[in-house]
Amino acid sequence: MVKIFYKNVITIIALLTVVLSQSLYAQSGSFKGRIFDKETKEVLVGANVVIQGTSIGAATDLDGNFVIRNIPVGKHIVKISYIGYNPITVDIDIVANRTLEQNFSLQPETIEGQAVIITAQAQGQVSAIQQQLTSNKIANVVSEARIQELPDFNAAQAISRLPGIATLESSGEANKIVIRGLAPQFNQVAVGGISLASTGSTQIGAASQGGTAGTINNDRSVDLSMISPYMLKTISVYKSLTPDLNANAIGGVVNMALREAPSGLKGDLLWQSGYTSKSKTYGNYRGVLSLSSRFLDDALGVYVLGNAEKYDRDADNMNASYSTGLLDKDPVTGFNKIQVSNVTLNRHIETRKRYGANLILDYKLPNGVIRSLNMFSQLNSDFKDYRTILNYKEKNLDFTYRDGLTKTEVGINTLEFENDFGFMSMELKGAYTYSRNYLPESPFYQFRQTGGVYAGSIPYNTVPEDLVSQVKYLGTAQTYLSSVSLFSTEYKEQGQSLKGDFKVPVNIFDIASGFIKFGGSYKKSVHKNDQSTPYVTLTRSGSSGITVRIADGIMSNFPGVIFDPVAGKWPEQISLLQILISTKNS
Repeated sequence: MVKIFYKNVITIIALLTVVLSQSLYAQSGSFKGRIFDKETKEVLVGANVVIQGTSIGAATDLDGNFVIRNIPVGKHIVKISYIGYNPITVDIDIVANRTLEQNFSLQPETIEGQAVIITAQAQGQVSAIQQQLTSNKIANVVSEARIQELPDFNAAQAISRLPGIATLESSGEANKIVIRGLAPQFNQVAVGGISLASTGSTQIGAASQGGTAGTINNDRSVDLSMISPYMLKTISVYKSLTPDLNANAIGGVVNMALREAPSGLKGDLLWQSGYTSKSKTYGNYRGVLSLSSRFLDDALGVYVLGNAEKYDRDADNMNASYSTGLLDKDPVTGFNKIQVSNVTLNRHIETRKRYGANLILDYKLPNGVIRSLNMFSQLNSDFKDYRTILNYKEKNLDFTYRDGLTKTEVGINTLEFENDFGFMSMELKGAYTYSRNYLPESPFYQFRQTGGVYAGSIPYNTVPEDLVSQVKYLGTAQTYLSSVSLFSTEYKEQGQSLKGDFKVPVNIFDIASGFIKFGGSYKKSVHKNDQSTPYVTLTRSGSSGITVRIADGIMSNFPGVIFDPVAGKWPEQISLLQILISTKNS
């Protein structure tokens, strides 16, 4: 009974909405157009268009277009305003069941005084500010001009400049978004209103197994490090979630709009190259090429963009851990004295290559548009990690080596239909999303030299730099392989989604105006998480057992398996795959 009651109520409300909107529209008309900058001819986003003496109005969209529906028949005065521009007023005459179309140009406001130079970035942010003011959500917007002007490596770094936004980093490069302190997996990242497939994490391994490093993290976060900022038109961050946004976001939603073709044949070419003093190499580069044009009297637009980049992310750093004395207190501070327990020296060598491509097609209808967005981005990370651990507690020197080639991909294909029927506007979207995070056969070696730290006791309140004299490397003959692991992981997600939004405008005479919005979405996704971690631990804990047989098998086939941590390699360059095969045969 309850379900039947609510179903009847919803049906009655829908019928009343349609009847009310149709009756109002029968005695009213519409007014639409486009607003430009008078000097540059660029469209003005977020300009306010208001019928004076009423609450009826609208704001221009990303293409500078506006539509005001259900305007009472007769003559009216319209005021058009925009930040930094002189407002204008125009007289219009609305005819029943007709749409009046007219475009306008605004003159930048002139203020007497000292000369002020306005950069393209500042002019672009005016557009972003207008979008924030006219949004019905708590929103922050980064304009295209600002994205292009600032030297950001990727989309995540560009978004991080907004208030309330932080980022996680990978090798010193921003890669994931934190909104209002909530982790990336609690936020949604979308392109054109369609959520991207999650990329998970590049961390690998299994915590339950010995001799491994890291843990699997297949959360639904999206890595933005592979998306070039040159692909984007605007970036909007919504911190208040409304029913027309995805329901599975807690922190907020990041929506990126891709560029579309302007009028005329246009092309852009960007090439940058640089030198890395740390690795003493010249070869970093960034190349971006885009072409666009419109055909069929500007009805059909085609925009193509491709980008390729290569850059180093090498780093050296030191970590130290400390323990505190139980009874010894510092007489000056009154706190327990501290003592170095171990020091880790890290050398990270990484080369990143980023590739991406956009293809945007749009066909303008009299009151709408058909659009297809296609984007693909890939980030290849070729890395090597060398680590030396000075263990002052156990008096050992531990060495680890790891390398791999991680490929992270993300793609999206959408088909969109938008149209304004006068009494109702409609947006329909169908999309296919794809992501992959792939790390094949990444070897991880652990070596040990016993007695490398020969200090009897570590002095309290001593910094790690002053303990170097108490460490001695005894050479490759005293450095032994202790464990071997071979990581392989692949995280893949594919999804299909359908989304529909409908908006019915409603005006209550001259008292109030608004709209009733409703819609729905359907999404299906398939996740794949495949991992393998073969490993051996070379520990002789007795005269028999599997670990002893593995150790004997390796040492008998490769008696000279020793590691040179200074050179960062085995003298014979024996591959991990050879060792594992030998172990299996033994």
